[in-house]
Amino acid sequence: MSKQSLLTVAMLGLLAFMFYCVKTHAPMLAAKLGATAPVAAAVVPATVSPASLNALLANGKVTLNGMLPDQTTRAGVVAEAKKIFGEGNVIDLTGISNNIAPATWLSSLPKAFGAIKSLATGGLNFNDKDVVIKAEVPTVEDKAALLQQVTASVGSNLRVNDQISVAAAPVAALQNRLNDLLVNRVIEFESADDTLTAKGKALLDEALPIIRESKQGEIEIAGHTDSRGQPVFNQELSQARAEAVRDYLVGKGIDTKRLKPVGYGPSRPIADNNTSSGQKKNRRIEFSVKQ
Repeated sequence: MSKQSLLTVAMLGLLAFMFYCVKTHAPMLAAKLGATAPVAAAVVPATVSPASLNALLANGKVTLNGMLPDQTTRAGVVAEAKKIFGEGNVIDLTGISNNIAPATWLSSLPKAFGAIKSLATGGLNFNDKDVVIKAEVPTVEDKAALLQQVTASVGSNLRVNDQISVAAAPVAALQNRLNDLLVNRVIEFESADDTLTAKGKALLDEALPIIRESKQGEIEIAGHTDSRGQPVFNQELSQARAEAVRDYLVGKGIDTKRLKPVGYGPSRPIADNNTSSGQKKNRRIEFSVKQ
């Protein structure tokens, strides 16, 4: 074999060896490098939440809750509350976090706090978009005035979320409570008589504190019967039963001037008089509160 042929064979052998080494060891080397190479950690930006404040007024004291961005903001909020509600009437439960955005509503606090100062109970809830006003007031006019004050305090910076309710008028409230008392319950009398049973008296005893609490409104005591028997007898019986209720309440201290007994006999049924269950429902006493 010539020198040229030997050189060619040697070169081919060297190339084959190099190919073998690359094929065999390259994956191992890559795996080793991959295991030891440092991996850069992903940077997650911190979430920033809006500043919030909830001021809840009850029994002359205001409780502050919410999250604020720093101690300076917190001190400012507490200082404004103390100016309006008094030094000893502020309970501060607010928190501080670095991930809270600056409060955009700080300048609104003096007038907003002033708007709720006279309320028995109520509250303001501030966030970055709106202020929620919660309260119960006596009249529609009071609601409009309170809403106007809060709206003026925040200007165009925040929406005002109106959660102001108007309390039921005293007369309506008394009517509602007496209605609730008689739901599925009847002031009982002896059969075909105007004498109250023990259960009837017990139910009237429950009505006493309700009537005493409200000093307003005349109460009509309406007596009703079913349609059985003579119309004249039923009319007289319904009147006598209404008067018996009045006399019992007056005997317990209720002003007789507030009570008006009226007998309607069978003229105002609320159920079918052709069934025993309907007749039972029609034999009843009702209270109707008038101005």
